[in-house]
Amino acid sequence: MRSIFVSSTFRDMQAERDLLHTDIIPALNAYAEEYQDYLHFIDLRWGVNTNELDSDESAHKVLNVCLDEIDKSKPYMLIFIGERYGWIPEHRYIAEVSKSKNFHVDASDRSVTALEIEYGLLTHAGNADRCIICIRNPLDLSLMDEKTQQDYRCEDEEHRIHLEKLKAKLRERFGDRIIEYDAEWDSGAQKLTGLDKLRDEILNRFLSMFNADWQNHQELSAQERIYRTSLHKLQFQAKISAGNDSFVELILQNMNEAKALIYLKGTPGSGKTKLLC
Repeated sequence: MRSIFVSSTFRDMQAERDLLHTDIIPALNAYAEEYQDYLHFIDLRWGVNTNELDSDESAHKVLNVCLDEIDKSKPYMLIFIGERYGWIPEHRYIAEVSKSKNFHVDASDRSVTALEIEYGLLTHAGNADRCIICIRNPLDLSLMDEKTQQDYRCEDEEHRIHLEKLKAKLRERFGDRIIEYDAEWDSGAQKLTGLDKLRDEILNRFLSMFNADWQNHQELSAQERIYRTSLHKLQFQAKISAGNDSFVELILQNMNEAKALIYLKGTPGSGKTKLLC
């Protein structure tokens, strides 16, 4: 089983993240299953909306969780960048977390997304062939109402400058490896469309990335394949049973503080009851 960390801003990348969960992940795991493999995408933004975080404790916790999950996923990473730079925590929180990871950050005013990219990719350029970078070309905002435009427009001039520097750095270092794509706003359906090419490109990149490993699996002896298949099933079941540490912690926190109704959804046999136990 492999974990792949998904990095992006929150409000403007819902369509891409939906595409990932509805189309790309099921297709990839249909291939992976043939080789007793499983691809697990770590998508923290579904659980943490950083636009609403303002407490010291929340800021520090989110940064720690992000970098911890990147460590668990290395060298795999999927990055989406649009026209928003994202939430910028106070520099002292970034400094504290980066120090704990022995990771030097030479400037302040980094968003959480920029920090993820810096930590997971830019400081480990050797991982580039296991990372996929997707940059969306600017949207035609005139087709949106004013409220929707706020979700896709850059936060302010300061954020825009930081974002352009980040894009320039990625283009300079990774050039034609970057997927630059277009999308359109469907005012009738009130959603982004035109992502079919992006879907196919991401799927093909991942298949190319893992194909050599999967082909090596085919060359193993029958006994070794049986062993690896059994080990994979045990590891997968253990992952489901134990759950993601940060996810379990989030559930317990909400239960203790009685903040929310918790709705856990999954296919039969996926481990809902085990997680509850």
